[in-house]
Amino acid sequence: MISRFARLFKKTDLDELRAFQARVISLLDDLYPESSYEACQDPLTIKLDGHTLGLTNIHSAFLLGTQNESSLRQLVVEHFGRLAGILETVDSQNTSWDVVAAAVKPQLMPAQFAEKLSILSSPFGGGVLLAYVIDSADTYTYILGEDLARWGISTETVHERATANLWEGCQDLQMQLFPGPNQFGVISLLDGFDAVRVVLPEVRGMLAEYLGTPFYFGIPNRDFLICWANSCEQDFVINIRAQLTQDHDEQPYPLSASVFEVSANGDISEFAKSNPNSDGAENN
Repeated sequence: MISRFARLFKKTDLDELRAFQARVISLLDDLYPESSYEACQDPLTIKLDGHTLGLTNIHSAFLLGTQNESSLRQLVVEHFGRLAGILETVDSQNTSWDVVAAAVKPQLMPAQFAEKLSILSSPFGGGVLLAYVIDSADTYTYILGEDLARWGISTETVHERATANLWEGCQDLQMQLFPGPNQFGVISLLDGFDAVRVVLPEVRGMLAEYLGTPFYFGIPNRDFLICWANSCEQDFVINIRAQLTQDHDEQPYPLSASVFEVSANGDISEFAKSNPNSDGAENN
């Protein structure tokens, strides 16, 4: 199943993706005729009553399933089912910042997502950007640069509120921590925000308390964060790097196969040493 997903998901046939986009729009027209739908230039996005929404989640789930019309219809229903609630949450054109602020969270995304849309974002590293979304129970939509002018707020305001909202949901965060000689920790709650939790200073502080600093982490996909200590053995690190590459290539919602470092002062940077077989591996 996973290998089939990896093989199909990595296709770059735009005609196939546009056909999928058209199928989703056709189903939405049938299910919710009171709204309007428009195909975007990016084949994995559509406009719903003027709001740009992504189809990546539906596409990934579709490739992992039976890939028939019935399963796609069910995915569309699950994704857009509570349409009124979604629109109330994501209606950034008509809703004030005070209304949407409680639903804003940070999110990591592949850099190519921003190539055709003016998504509010900043560089993170490893081909990944830090962006912001308006989250709801059914879906989320990315905040665009034009939203800031409409709301009359700054990027810093969005970032502060988004990270505060995410941290508020981390008060009972369950990390899987594994003792030495190769100490490492994993966050995989499968709520869509596992990887991005590393941007929270509080989470990095918790990990640093257990792993020491510097420590290293990988974000091969949206729903997985793995961190390990500087003292880990070279063979262990080589295995982690190989797994990062495999997970990035095979799992849904891929982000990066790169390794990142968290310094003693908590700063994040992409780890410069690219050869996993170098002597000393992560040990500086």
